[in-house]
Amino acid sequence: MTTDKKTAILRSAAEAFALFGYKGTTMDQVAKMANIGKGTLYTIFSSKEELFDEVISRVIAKVIRVAQNAISHERSFQENILMILEEVMTFRKKSKLLDKLLQEIRIAGTPVAEKAQKRYEEALERFIEHLLQDAIQKGEIVSCDTKIVSYAIVRLYIALTLEWNRTRPPLDKEVIKQYINLLLLNGLTPKQ
Repeated sequence: MTTDKKTAILRSAAEAFALFGYKGTTMDQVAKMANIGKGTLYTIFSSKEELFDEVISRVIAKVIRVAQNAISHERSFQENILMILEEVMTFRKKSKLLDKLLQEIRIAGTPVAEKAQKRYEEALERFIEHLLQDAIQKGEIVSCDTKIVSYAIVRLYIALTLEWNRTRPPLDKEVIKQYINLLLLNGLTPKQ
């Protein structure tokens, strides 16, 4: 099996999952979209769940790269967190797959989709947790339980960017940053 073939399969699978959701996507569709036989697809991925898992792993790797690239050593910890969240929000808004995933969770409550969303959120939490630990060691923020604070940052980010929009007009990204700063980050700043 060539890397090109696997890449084509994963690209086609991501497109299919973005169009039809996890429930609505079949291995037949993916094979046709990738221009391969269904048997070839099954030699590489034994199930739709395994294929979906690999697609989600790649999305998570991309969002973590986006977050890493948002960090600048010229900015403060708080400014970096806000920039990371802004870049992750931009990535999230452009991702048809993540959009479809959330839609499927809301409408059908598909367990595999819920598990994928949880993995995505936990990856962001771990990334932010490491940043918090570094910032504590450097004296940039007060000592805190980094697991709790990273969870709170990600949950607040999700609440303001996704959940708020379900029943109210979307918030501007600057307003979101302002409230994350007000509600979380200001409390982490060491008092002079």
